[in-house]
Amino acid sequence: MIESFKEIANSLKSDIIEFTQKLIQTPSLTGNEEHIAEIVFHKMKSLGYDDVFIDDCGNVVGILKGEEKDKDIVFSSHLDHGEPEEKSLWEYDPYSGNFDNEFIYGIGSSDCKASIASQIYSGYILKKLGLLKKGNYIAAFTVQEGSASCFGTKYLYEKTFKEENISPKLVVLGNSSSLNIYIGQRGRAEIEIVIYGRTNHSIIPKLGINAIYKSASVIKNIEDISENMPFHPMLGESSIAITKIVSLPNLESVVPDRAILSIDRRFLHFETLEEIKNQLKSIIDKLSIEDQTFKAEINIKTSKIRSYTGYVEECNKVMMPFLTDTNNERIKNIFFEIKKFRNNTNFGAWYFNTDGGYTSNVLKIPTIGYSAGEEKYYGTPFEKVSIENMLSSIVGNCLIYFS
Repeated sequence: MIESFKEIANSLKSDIIEFTQKLIQTPSLTGNEEHIAEIVFHKMKSLGYDDVFIDDCGNVVGILKGEEKDKDIVFSSHLDHGEPEEKSLWEYDPYSGNFDNEFIYGIGSSDCKASIASQIYSGYILKKLGLLKKGNYIAAFTVQEGSASCFGTKYLYEKTFKEENISPKLVVLGNSSSLNIYIGQRGRAEIEIVIYGRTNHSIIPKLGINAIYKSASVIKNIEDISENMPFHPMLGESSIAITKIVSLPNLESVVPDRAILSIDRRFLHFETLEEIKNQLKSIIDKLSIEDQTFKAEINIKTSKIRSYTGYVEECNKVMMPFLTDTNNERIKNIFFEIKKFRNNTNFGAWYFNTDGGYTSNVLKIPTIGYSAGEEKYYGTPFEKVSIENMLSSIVGNCLIYFS
């Protein structure tokens, strides 16, 4: 089968490059994915997907019907990308979609526009060869990954898939994995600590309680705990960092009565949000005992997110961690088949966050990543994707479906 997959993928090379170019040339900033959604929708229609639709949140779903029940597999990539910065550093315009004999260049090429093309064409090849013998092949392309809240993915699984009676048994994400099989990531929680004081005119600062002064002891305690964080050999080390301090009122001649610390907390699959909050709460409790005038509270940040369709939801700024069990029988089979195809394939994990934390950690669906994109290019002015690796990822996706 490998040779058949390779032969057809190579015969479609020009079409695949042209489609990937079109995706790159179509700006799809987070929250503005409407145009790329239409392009993806019509491509799956033209390639003969059995059912194609855009849900009320803006996610695009294409279904190729398989023969076996209860073996549905979802191949999923996000439609959005971040704002291209430092355009002067780009070799080509970020939206050019230029290509040569080796690479296709441009914003989102590595994560995830090449994967969108690869996942769509993998399904097409399986149908062309009459090989949809397993469960349904579901290509699902989500909005708003860049909002760091699993907004589009959460809607897809909790509402759309439930309405369509879809119960996937495996999720394959198209985030950059360098043709390795990625099995996890650290989580990320955006947290704020609000430290309270009492405002007063700075003519007589002693009549106030300066919240900035009170924040110094919190900062020192957070710095102390950052030196001894949990570690995992695959996922790396948990971390905590204060990324911003804001004081209010924002006036030159007033003692501030609030100091707000923004905290970026990266955490491992065996840590819970409750434990993370309690770690910070223990600092607040200790300082409250030591200083009767100290008062603070801890909050998980939230954001009101609106999709291009107009759907709105208030979401926590949390991306959950996950680690897929490599002893899972299907995961072992996938690794075995991909290893036969490309002997240098390994397991790996993302440095950045994906929506896999939701599908794996929350929904408990085995989740992996497989993509031609390379993490080292993601979010840089040097973003590009190997054409050869794109064609290989199409073959690999077909093998994953059968494993």
